[in-house]
Amino acid sequence: MTGRMKEDDFSELVTSVKEAGEIKRGSRAPSRVFEIGPVDIKAVRQRLRRSQSEFALMIGVSVATLGIGSKGDAVPRVQLEPC
Repeated sequence: MTGRMKEDDFSELVTSVKEAGEIKRGSRAPSRVFEIGPVDIKAVRQRLRRSQSEFALMIGVSVATLGIGSKGDAVPRVQLEPC
């Protein structure tokens, strides 16, 4: 491997980065939004062996919002953004 990216792959990456910027600015809707139900929140958190505080930080919500979602009172909507 030469360490160089193929031109087609680079072009696709640039397009994706531009789309991510548009989504972040609100000028484009995301193609996917994930909703995690109350049972799933706790299961995922436990499988990752994270505290509520750690998991809330990971998904970008407050601990209070995470707790509400875990009890089934409401389902937090989380939009995952590209890293």
